[in-house]
Amino acid sequence: MKMKCVYCNGTVVDSTTTDYYNWGNDYLVIIENVPCGICQECGEKYFEATITCQIEMLAHPLIKQAGPAKRTPRSNLGRPSKKPIAVVNFANRQLLTPVQSETLWLEKLED
Repeated sequence: MKMKCVYCNGTVVDSTTTDYYNWGNDYLVIIENVPCGICQECGEKYFEATITCQIEMLAHPLIKQAGPAKRTPRSNLGRPSKKPIAVVNFANRQLLTPVQSETLWLEKLED
């Protein structure tokens, strides 16, 4: 991805990142190793349209499989908590783990 950052005019380099696909206030799918461009100056991330479509194709079946959301408690920040449902490796489309507990989800966020 050869481009300049639209925010700071810094150089954008090819990289990978972990993406957090949110579905409303209810669900969260964590997708690792997503190809992107990252600005070396400000850290802004850029995704190609084809990558964004592939993220949606990975996340939507997992969200549909999770079923309707129940009311979730509010987090300490006053926002509704998301229900983390899966961690997926983008590179090989492998479901790494269905998230069963918030502890595992928080450990993944800290990585």
